[in-house]
Amino acid sequence: MSADEMTAGDRRMLIGIVKQRERVAKAAAAERSAHLLADFERQLDQEFSFNDNTVWKEATAIAEAAVAEAAAKIKAECQRLGIPPEFAPYMNLSWYSRGENASKERRAELRNVAARTIAAAEKTAKLAIEKQSVETQEKIMSSGISSAAARLFLESMPTVESLMPQITVPAMKAIAGPART
Repeated sequence: MSADEMTAGDRRMLIGIVKQRERVAKAAAAERSAHLLADFERQLDQEFSFNDNTVWKEATAIAEAAVAEAAAKIKAECQRLGIPPEFAPYMNLSWYSRGENASKERRAELRNVAARTIAAAEKTAKLAIEKQSVETQEKIMSSGISSAAARLFLESMPTVESLMPQITVPAMKAIAGPART
């Protein structure tokens, strides 16, 4: 059965199904956003031990040996100079398991960027879902339109681009007026 052969009842039922699918797809987009944010949080919280990787473990052993040798030289020089042990400088080795993610401020900044990016992606997905739903509904419903006037009316609806033209710097300067110093 082609779209032209559908009954009014068929069209109503199909429109109902399309709207239900749209609602479910939008809920799925919101759920996807939540999962993306949770996955991002997991990535932010990840820590790496030098024992997690053979190369890191070997490099740490080499660094520890070098630091121990340097520390012994520093200790000997402090003794020669008469510096009491409690005041003597010392050297140690540190492994930073989180890199820049150890910084609370950096994690907050990255979390903010991720949340905005995910929110924008969800809006884009929901718009695409709505657009597809409307296009499908239009195909279903337009098959029942028989007059040329009605078809012309549908074709004359304005586009978003025509309603919201491109913004240019010169146009904004004209609206804002001269620069203030």
